[in-house]
Amino acid sequence: MDVAESEASASAAAATGASPVPLTEWPAPVPAAASSCCSDGVAATRDEARPPRGRMVLLEQTLSAENDVRTSLLREESAIRIKLLKEEHQMKVAEHQMKVAEHRVRLQVEQTNLKIAEWKLRELQQGGEK
Repeated sequence: MDVAESEASASAAAATGASPVPLTEWPAPVPAAASSCCSDGVAATRDEARPPRGRMVLLEQTLSAENDVRTSLLREESAIRIKLLKEEHQMKVAEHQMKVAEHRVRLQVEQTNLKIAEWKLRELQQGGEK
């Protein structure tokens, strides 16, 4: 279909009041049996009220057990992550404390060297006065 034909069909559809949307774009009709089954509120409540049997019970138990396992694994993972974060924090704190201790030692060494230099200077000054 070329442009001229599409314009002609659109103008014809507009003149007749029909929709210009092609039929392939309309939703597919639902069979009457399927629509009455799904929309029937009584049938749906009867199915929900009936307790599960056979394979459904096994499936529900399996899903419940799977959810329990997933939950416990998530809790374990969370606990491990928290433990690792705490250990990492403790390592960083210990590293910081080591740096602070090294800095204090360097300051003490510098102060001691300064005192020695002052003492030597005094000795030289007193020796020159004699």
